[in-house]
Amino acid sequence: MQNNKEVRVGASEFVSRNSSCVYFKKGYSDYISGKSFDYTIESRLGAARYERGRCFAIATKKLRFPKATWRNNIMSKAAGERLLKAYALGYIL
Repeated sequence: MQNNKEVRVGASEFVSRNSSCVYFKKGYSDYISGKSFDYTIESRLGAARYERGRCFAIATKKLRFPKATWRNNIMSKAAGERLLKAYALGYIL
């Protein structure tokens, strides 16, 4: 897996960084609730994680995964495993 600087990172770091990001969660919840794309995110990193969240929501819907849950702004372990599966299947870059 690669991060935004195109450096290879481990699976656990990929999941922890994306799942704890506010923009990732916002992108996921915006897609699930039917909101349009948010073009007001100024940081490049935030916009990339927002897009990954939307892509994860699309994968969740297409692959019929259960919805992801967050506790204390950290995604559940099962949802993190589904995030890795969606990445492996090519839904997330």
